[in-house]
Amino acid sequence: MRKSQLNTGWPKHLLRISFILAVALFGRTAAQAQCTLGCNDLVQFSLDEDCYSEVEVDHILESPQSCPGAKVVTVMGSNGLPIPGSPWVDGSYIGQTLTVKVTHPASGNHCWGSIKVEDKLAPVLICEDVTVACSETAYGPDDLGYPYAEDNCSYDVQLVWADMITDYGCNNTQLTAVINRQWTATDDSGNTSSCVQNIYFKRATLLDVTFPLNRDDLEAPALDCADANVNPSKTGWPMVDGKPIANFCDLVVTYTEQSSSMCMGNLTILRTWTVLDMCSGVTSTDLQIIKVLDKTGPVLTCPKDPEHDVKILKYLSGPQYNGCFAEIQLPQIQVTDLCSNYSKFTFYVSTTVNGFIYSIPTNGGKMIVPLGTHVFTYKVTDDCGNTGTCSFTRGIDDETPPVVACETLHTVALSDGVTHIHAMTFDDGSYDDCSGVTFKVSRMDNPKCPGDDATSFGDTAPFYCCDINNGPVMVTLRVSDAAGNTNQCMTQVNVVDKVMPSIWCPRDISVACSMPYAPLNAEIYSKGAKPGTAMSSTFALTYQVPVAVTGLPTDAEIIDLDVFLDIEHEYLDQLKIRLISPNGTVVSLFEGGSCGIAKANMLVTFNDEGSAFTCNGPTPSITGNIKPQAGLLALFDGENPNSIASVPQKNWVLEVEDTAPLAGGKINEVNLVFTYGTPLALKPHASDNTEECGLTVTWKDKDEPEACPGGYITRTWTAKDAFGLEKSCDQRITFVDLTPWDVEFPEDVTVDDCITPDDLKNLGNVKHNGDCEMVSVDYVDHIYTVVPDVCYKIERTWYVVNWCVYDKFNANNTKLGIPWLIQRT
Repeated sequence: MRKSQLNTGWPKHLLRISFILAVALFGRTAAQAQCTLGCNDLVQFSLDEDCYSEVEVDHILESPQSCPGAKVVTVMGSNGLPIPGSPWVDGSYIGQTLTVKVTHPASGNHCWGSIKVEDKLAPVLICEDVTVACSETAYGPDDLGYPYAEDNCSYDVQLVWADMITDYGCNNTQLTAVINRQWTATDDSGNTSSCVQNIYFKRATLLDVTFPLNRDDLEAPALDCADANVNPSKTGWPMVDGKPIANFCDLVVTYTEQSSSMCMGNLTILRTWTVLDMCSGVTSTDLQIIKVLDKTGPVLTCPKDPEHDVKILKYLSGPQYNGCFAEIQLPQIQVTDLCSNYSKFTFYVSTTVNGFIYSIPTNGGKMIVPLGTHVFTYKVTDDCGNTGTCSFTRGIDDETPPVVACETLHTVALSDGVTHIHAMTFDDGSYDDCSGVTFKVSRMDNPKCPGDDATSFGDTAPFYCCDINNGPVMVTLRVSDAAGNTNQCMTQVNVVDKVMPSIWCPRDISVACSMPYAPLNAEIYSKGAKPGTAMSSTFALTYQVPVAVTGLPTDAEIIDLDVFLDIEHEYLDQLKIRLISPNGTVVSLFEGGSCGIAKANMLVTFNDEGSAFTCNGPTPSITGNIKPQAGLLALFDGENPNSIASVPQKNWVLEVEDTAPLAGGKINEVNLVFTYGTPLALKPHASDNTEECGLTVTWKDKDEPEACPGGYITRTWTAKDAFGLEKSCDQRITFVDLTPWDVEFPEDVTVDDCITPDDLKNLGNVKHNGDCEMVSVDYVDHIYTVVPDVCYKIERTWYVVNWCVYDKFNANNTKLGIPWLIQRT
């Protein structure tokens, strides 16, 4: 291709290009035939064992000797072109009829024939016999395997099989049965081969029988009464070769059994197995002992809230009690046992105080005990003597609860992601006649929020983001007296958020109209130096470490910058450290005068988001992620991070000033870590009082870019908190054209074949870089049929219009106001 040149002799408001398409006519004079060739039609052509055969002259010619000398065989595909590898034919052409051309180069004669490609070789199929135990029941192909099958042309050979079973009865001393498995393999061409696989079942005698083990905790574990399945499928069956007697063994298995029980949950089974050999009439017997045992005691569930479940019926005092006592009502507890019924349990409840045992022989009930804190133990024994216990502690003290009063409704304004409200906030005048009261609060689960956010009683109750507009949340206030008596009430809490989010839009930007303009993510770039610069202990000097930053986009902007420093010095207080950008911006990282100790090195990353600046004392004295001592690295935000190539000294520079000749040191390393992005990577700044609850920032373009450069759109950024409160701001994005428009026209074309204009293809097209323009391309053909030495000539005139700048009513269009007219000769 060559680019067109402007022809100032043509009007600039039209664009025209022409080319000549010539079709040469060639006369053909046939060579005088010296002999005659005759080709066979539809020859049955078979592929060899490699599924790949050569089409030879003898396959096609009716009389190969009619034209002496070498001949060329060409096999054509359905597209009329020689097939790959011609005259060799592979399995991909099986079933196809291919055209074959035989040429006699000496005379120029040729003839045409055809072949039908076939595969007539049957698959190779090899079967192997198998001998299995008479008890074997898994004897399908997936169990015993498939025969070896291979075909010259088919990747997958289809295998089918059919079984014929012959039961020998007692007529064969070695085998009981045989299965003749007839296998048939078929390839893709329908060729088949067969073989027979014999599956022999070997005969077993009573000596081969293995009886099941005793389940008596001696030979094998006894059964647990909780899951006592005594079926032979679980406790064992007589086996041959490790499998239950079945199928073709000619052995009959029967059993009888007796059972007895000493207690509920225990069972002993005496199972007598008999195996009869059907061919000899001989039997073999074996006794199997199966025990079902209850070894597990009852499971007791003690009260989870003894303070509530153990009732004080009355207080007792007087000489006969030798102190203060109380008659209490102990609750019935839940008891479960895997094997015994409730009616078979025996109960015993006791507590020991100063060596004296107080007890009752029932599941709970009335008991008289002295005041104090007691451990009550429930003991339950099942029918087989297994026991289970559980215990809980209960203080028998002043049990008169305080009088409790709660607010009816309370409103909580969420100030953070989690806001804690003190228990006393929900009180509305609770009191106790005997002592002061204290407060604990517990919130219930909010069913409208995911998970279980209920809490135990504490000094405060938490309220979360999800509670807002999903209330009310139920809160329980617990009031306690000095003796530990409690009372409680419930109140409803409404949780609200009334603070709108804040958002500050990024500045307005310009982007190339040919580029995507959706917001982009920021990138990370790191560049540093390890100068190993020694600092004098004699002279006060300033040292500079340049860092060249290259290769980032020309429109890149700094979003964040971190600076890593590794500096050794005998007295840090005399140093002043600054970072200077290629644009001349200076940020002071360290001003000295605060460490006050010798040999206080620094191994630190300066970061505006780090901890407050501090000098720790030991070496390294300045370490971790900390803020600069003076200034902010954010002063570099918005600058292009690249060094200025045209001014070699305009790199990033770390400047270390040693203000007094008191001590020496070494600058080991400096590393700059940039977070940068093109203007499309700029994001708004958004915040909210409940930001931890969730704050999303979304964007939406109010309009679409214009088709021509110079237009703009308005992008609306919206910050929305978790509760639907939102605030928006607008950013303008202007589209500019950074690529001047250029057009490239197709070259003239000559076609060496006299075909019709409608069959002409691949003649070329106009190319242009109109990425920001509204461009239309059209052409008009003029066909000349009387042209010397060619069939015809086409003169094609191209019309290209840039409608962004062209005004057909304006006679003064410049060349930027394309189109203009160009004549190609």
